[in-house]
Amino acid sequence: MTIPCSNPAVEILSQGDEVVSGQITDTNAAWLAQALTPSGFRVRRHTVVGDCLDDIVAVLKEVAVRADIVLCSGGLGPTSDDLTAAAVSQAFGLPLQLDPVALAMIEQQMSQRGRRMAACNEKQAWLPSGAARLDNLWGTAPGFSVWQGACWLVFMPGVPREMQAMFRHRVEPQLRANYSLTPPHRTVFHTRGEGESSLQERIDNLNLPASIRLGFLATDHGVQVKLLFAAEVDDRSRQQWIKRVHQALAPAVNRIDSDT
Repeated sequence: MTIPCSNPAVEILSQGDEVVSGQITDTNAAWLAQALTPSGFRVRRHTVVGDCLDDIVAVLKEVAVRADIVLCSGGLGPTSDDLTAAAVSQAFGLPLQLDPVALAMIEQQMSQRGRRMAACNEKQAWLPSGAARLDNLWGTAPGFSVWQGACWLVFMPGVPREMQAMFRHRVEPQLRANYSLTPPHRTVFHTRGEGESSLQERIDNLNLPASIRLGFLATDHGVQVKLLFAAEVDDRSRQQWIKRVHQALAPAVNRIDSDT
């Protein structure tokens, strides 16, 4: 099934008290956003929620309504604070069911490590009914995905190494198969010697169309002025707008990076 959506809206959800409290940095969200954006996905929000079942249920219900895709990491472990499967079950009315294949894979992973599978590890094999299992060859926690209306929700382990491998090998191929994407075109003007406000004034007179998104990033080395062109903007128009913006910003511009 290919969904003709040139700019699917993505939300990234990270779970865990250790993330909310600042004990660890949420590198998963940044990594996922960097992996998705160049392909044409619109990452709209990053959300972090602690290990509270009611909070996770509430967030899942919210994101499933406003996003096309939700990528979630964390909460798939065997301990009492791992609540993802239970939250999905409660949020969407999907009773948990034992997945015998998932259980066998967990047992195999433990055996390969020379460890006995604890009774609590069976919890990881209980998945929401109707969920598509995402096999984990890099750890003991299987992932899974569910559809809620038009929203595809994907749940991956919180361990960065496992999450990244599962995304690359299990999730990304499905994203490419399910969505017809047109990558956006971005141009970045690196400037020095002027602040954001004066650069904004220079561009205001150009009356950029809605199909060109304007952004600014102040750094220690100057201000970046970013143009993100919608997929429908043709190459000739892009080049014309890049030239006009360059002329408006000169002589503050010292470098231009563009994928057009």
